[in-house]
Amino acid sequence: MFPRAAGQEEVFFVNAYGVGALSSVSLVGQDEVTETAEIVVGPGETPLYIVALARSPTIWRVTGDAKRVTRFVAMSPAKAAGVIGLPKDAVTLLPGTNCISNRLTDRPSAAQATAVAFEDAIGSPVRGMIDSPRVSMKLPSDATAPEKTPGKRTAVLPPPMPPRWDEDPLKSLRSRRPGGLVEIDAASVVASADVAPYEVPPLEFGLMKLLQDGSIEANGRQFYTIRKPIARLPAGLGKGNFYIFDLAPGIEPPSNLFNRPRLPPLPTSRP
Repeated sequence: MFPRAAGQEEVFFVNAYGVGALSSVSLVGQDEVTETAEIVVGPGETPLYIVALARSPTIWRVTGDAKRVTRFVAMSPAKAAGVIGLPKDAVTLLPGTNCISNRLTDRPSAAQATAVAFEDAIGSPVRGMIDSPRVSMKLPSDATAPEKTPGKRTAVLPPPMPPRWDEDPLKSLRSRRPGGLVEIDAASVVASADVAPYEVPPLEFGLMKLLQDGSIEANGRQFYTIRKPIARLPAGLGKGNFYIFDLAPGIEPPSNLFNRPRLPPLPTSRP
């Protein structure tokens, strides 16, 4: 499935398990989360062949000296992937691909074995790897040779949050999505699926919007009551138990509300 390396291209592999930033546009509809990460290409003359793997639907933003990138392969076990900053003919999209270890640093031999597999598939040795969750990464400077890939992932410190954003419900955003919400032009994305702006910003960004316009009301930590009719909850909040939503009387549930609270039964009077 991989294009063969050509000429003097240097091959790099990015294994970003959880990239830490949210996209303002979706590759997977209004109810699922799309992430985004930046690859900053350093100045130089040598052409680059980049393979990037993300576990969730992700839009890769290629910036810097992007003209150096002659081939970019976006892999993901998710059902969609996207790239901006490169011409369409330089991009290969391989969604639904799950043939690489989640963490190359889990075993000392994982990075080397992955490098050998890519060399067989691409026809050129892997010069360097990045194996850590990062909002933004630099190539080639952040990459390490496969045989020198560190045995422990590098932690990514979250950037300062905007004023008043360190209060609930956005405390979790500091640790879960340190890159915040990145505005992306849907028309600029080379993608394997339809790209559309979110009607409501995803996750806690959408939660804050609904709180501000009075559509929902906080009832204690992580508990909310929907006070006004809304078509849907922000992507990523309708499932799971991190946030719980109840309905005010007469309000119809949003289309993606799946985790209604289980309230205890009312006591029955005894004769």
